[in-house]
Amino acid sequence: MLSLIACCDKTLAIGYQNRLLYHLPADMKHFKEKTAGKICIQGRSTYESIIGMTGKPLQNRRNIILTRDQSLKPDYSSFVYHSIEEVLKLIQGQVNTDEEVMVIGGSMIYKAFLPYADKVYLTIVDSASREADSYFPMLDDRWKLTNKQHNKADEKKNKYNYSFLTFENNYRQR
Repeated sequence: MLSLIACCDKTLAIGYQNRLLYHLPADMKHFKEKTAGKICIQGRSTYESIIGMTGKPLQNRRNIILTRDQSLKPDYSSFVYHSIEEVLKLIQGQVNTDEEVMVIGGSMIYKAFLPYADKVYLTIVDSASREADSYFPMLDDRWKLTNKQHNKADEKKNKYNYSFLTFENNYRQR
């Protein structure tokens, strides 16, 4: 099963200058729970952004980097692929049908994998006032909302109201 996971605002904006728009500890916890122990597909910019924030690739995950950059030499725990076809072949060859593979960004990677996805996890931040240069792709009528959890801002950690939404692809060939 292939799933996409992202945090965005009401306009589907996800980032600006290779940085996340929002820091919500609840979303970070949600992301960690959904991706731990799984294959995580990401673009080079997302990979480098994570290294910039944490000093290392995501831990307890198999990090797959999709890039056209033939010279990229990532951390020993990460693997580089140069085409979506290579990554799809990897997924088909190594994953059981019930094992979830996560696509974690950025915008070009989300757009490339959305047609192959079974599920989308979106954290929608109740805001639209930020400057952005990257967006999550619009979901069409193939996608059905199957779960939602609204959360209120709290004074200590999460500055905005936000919702965890889960969408399933009703027409994906399995």
